[in-house]
Amino acid sequence: MMLLRLSSLRLILPGMICLFALLVVVGSFYSGRSNILKETAETQEQVMRDRLSLMQGAAQQFLRLNQPEHVRSMVANISSELGLVSFIVVSPKGQVIASNSFIEVGWDWQSLLIQPDAVLVQEVLKGRSISTTFGDNNTQLDGYSSLCMTSEKQLGKQDCGFIFYRINMRYHYVKATQALQSQAIFIVAGVIASVIGLLVLVDLLITSRIERLVVVLKHYAKGDRGIRSNLRGHDELGAMGRTIDTMLATLEADEKLIMEKEERLETLFQAVADPIITIDQHGLITHANKATERLFGYRVVELMGQNISILMPESGAQGHDEQLSEYKGKEQSFVVGVSQDLMGRKKDGRIFPIEMTVTEMRQHGECMFTGIIRDITERKQLEANLLSVNEKLKISAHTDSLTGLANRRKFDLAVVDELNRATRSATPLSLLMCDIDYFKNYNDSFGHQAGDDCLQQIAGVMRELFTRSGDLPCRYGGEEFAIILADVPPEEAKNMAELLLKKIAQLSIKSAEASPYGIVTASIGYATYQPCSVVPLSTEAFINKADEALYKAKEAGRNRVEGGPISVQMSVNKSTSTEPV
Repeated sequence: MMLLRLSSLRLILPGMICLFALLVVVGSFYSGRSNILKETAETQEQVMRDRLSLMQGAAQQFLRLNQPEHVRSMVANISSELGLVSFIVVSPKGQVIASNSFIEVGWDWQSLLIQPDAVLVQEVLKGRSISTTFGDNNTQLDGYSSLCMTSEKQLGKQDCGFIFYRINMRYHYVKATQALQSQAIFIVAGVIASVIGLLVLVDLLITSRIERLVVVLKHYAKGDRGIRSNLRGHDELGAMGRTIDTMLATLEADEKLIMEKEERLETLFQAVADPIITIDQHGLITHANKATERLFGYRVVELMGQNISILMPESGAQGHDEQLSEYKGKEQSFVVGVSQDLMGRKKDGRIFPIEMTVTEMRQHGECMFTGIIRDITERKQLEANLLSVNEKLKISAHTDSLTGLANRRKFDLAVVDELNRATRSATPLSLLMCDIDYFKNYNDSFGHQAGDDCLQQIAGVMRELFTRSGDLPCRYGGEEFAIILADVPPEEAKNMAELLLKKIAQLSIKSAEASPYGIVTASIGYATYQPCSVVPLSTEAFINKADEALYKAKEAGRNRVEGGPISVQMSVNKSTSTEPV
């Protein structure tokens, strides 16, 4: 508090003025003292010369008349200055005839305690003059005056005495210094009084009003929005006080408006149906709405200050802070502004799917991230259902509903792909075309339901027999089947076709009367494509070759296998397919 008071303007400004004035007074005192001492010495020297001149004339006259008592009487007039002035009159015979100390009268001048300078005495006597000199570091002033009396009858003969006059200059110096000190003290007292008056004036007009402004601003900063300075006056501080009061009133109104807006925004924030969470750049939750409580099960107060990873499954929480730290050094992000499907974790530990959109903002120079979260459990379930339906539709679109084999559409797509693949890899591709013998008669004899059962049993045999990944048994149409055999040479294709006939016969399905075998049989034609060019064989040529073999088997009596490889010449001549390689 003391340091605060010492640093106040009410002390600093007058103190600086006082210090400056004191420095001026001290400087003036020491410079003036030197001048005054010099003037004092000059004045005393002039006084001494005047006195010596006056006393020289009077003493000469009295001595000429042989009246030394008058000389003593004259010297007695200055006896009051005893101690400050030493005064002796020496006769031509060298004896003291007058002295302001009286006890030295009649003494030889060379035996005096205050000894005149013999050299100066001789010079004064010789020149019949008056001489003054300063001695003992200018603390004493000595004066010499000759007393020479010349006889009119005997020119040239002279009888001389002298006057010695000494002034103690210390007294006069001290007196002059005291006078100067009195003036300096008076000036200093005036300066101090002026400074005190200035201090009071500064306190009333400046510092107390500034303190009032400081107190007002401090109280306003602490929340006292109604405080005002109410400073009066038409000076600068009065204008400043009125300006600050106007500014505080404006700030108060703006603050109320901002608070109203924040309240409305907070109301809207809490009313949003989707959870909204704000985190800082360290991943700590700083804000959340009521919807967050409903979705995650945590109360908002429980989430404040917690790391966002509390709402993530363990797999997502690991490394989240490192990812957040890495993001701060990047100019672009695939997270901010992009909706993401993630997994959330409720308070009870349940994991569920969420959709989150993150936005970034700056607050007090730091990055803040706000995430809008939506529970997409129902959507994910719907997507899963739709995916399942789509898969079923896809399977249904490529599957024969009666036999469960691939249908004609699937066959048409697959045969093109397999021809291209076989051409690229230069591997053989075989195709079996299978037709149930006398199937129309079978339907007419036993009915369509029996015919459907017969086709289903034969399809079951095909599923059991053709199990490789490159095998694709298809219902080509009616009672006709097609089997695509990838990477199967003609010999193996023939063997598999004969095995298929054997398996069908082993079903021992009773045939119509038209069949000579008594059981349901089939005829198979096969064709094997062996690539020899970068251009694949057309699907028409491939299927036609297998069909030709099938018709040949039927004409040969049915229940048999016919076919073989497609010749190179045919492959080249009929390669008119425009399918992509």
